[in-house]
Amino acid sequence: MNTKTGAKFTLGKDKAPYGKNKEKTDGIEITADGDAADIQIDADVTPKDATEVLNEAIIVPQTVAQDKDFIQIYLKSGGKFTYKLEEETTFESGKKYKYIITANQTDLSVTSEIEDWGEGGTATGEATM
Repeated sequence: MNTKTGAKFTLGKDKAPYGKNKEKTDGIEITADGDAADIQIDADVTPKDATEVLNEAIIVPQTVAQDKDFIQIYLKSGGKFTYKLEEETTFESGKKYKYIITANQTDLSVTSEIEDWGEGGTATGEATM
């Protein structure tokens, strides 16, 4: 919740191509654009034989203010839980932010961690319309 879902990409032609030179900036600048909106993930979290349900969302690099509603879960019983960011949080490009959410009938708990994205692979091909 409360994240900008659009992005602007600026490529610096005078900079090193992405990933080619670790000492130079990659020449790619990504900035959030547009109004804040919600990213909705449809998930049925009531499997009888599993303990976890995994989902992912991509957040454009940006800063989200402290005390903003960030994660909201609706229970089938009609209840709703909302997690607010405890401090201003900057979501950086090249990082993976992992939120572990535990929800039950009475409360919601959230833990988080930040990791660097791993090096990507290579692929070749042609784009077609």
